[in-house]
Amino acid sequence: MKRFLPLIFAALLPTLTRAEQPSVTVFAAASLRGALDEVARGYDGDVALSFGGSGTMARQIDAGAPADVVLLAAPVWMTWLRDRGAVQADAVVDLLGNSLVLIAPADSNVAPDPADLAGALGDARLAMGQRDAVPAGIYAREWLEATGQWEAIAPHLAETDNVRSALALVARAETPLGVVYRTDALAEPQVR
Repeated sequence: MKRFLPLIFAALLPTLTRAEQPSVTVFAAASLRGALDEVARGYDGDVALSFGGSGTMARQIDAGAPADVVLLAAPVWMTWLRDRGAVQADAVVDLLGNSLVLIAPADSNVAPDPADLAGALGDARLAMGQRDAVPAGIYAREWLEATGQWEAIAPHLAETDNVRSALALVARAETPLGVVYRTDALAEPQVR
């Protein structure tokens, strides 16, 4: 994803000379933190980055928070913003995709069967974004429902307000397993 983000900024920002680079305020999903930090360092103007869960960012923008660029992890939140008139309808573009992965702490010997996560968890918890608000959590719930595991797993969740928090729980071995975006997992050496 990192290699695509400079293209995003190039597409989203006006073409200006170096002296005219505007200040830009970006509201983005927490999962974009590292990549957008890197892109911002390469931009000649001032960049203010605000990260959080997609639902949190969307609600802040709807409440009037000033943002020049909005990058969310779920189309449902962007549609919500568009429908409420908080973003220009003709400016909404689907840019990137990702996939979910099941993670464990790097030094863990847990080898779960993705079809029987409840068996692998025992009494422990599965870290994931909030099932009704965080895009990665919504997608994780859809996967667990589609595989017939939701009823067994739901009581064993450690739900977080964004995907990076779920990643951190597993990286610190506070939970034995988690469901996060692939790009987040690849950026964290403390998980596998």
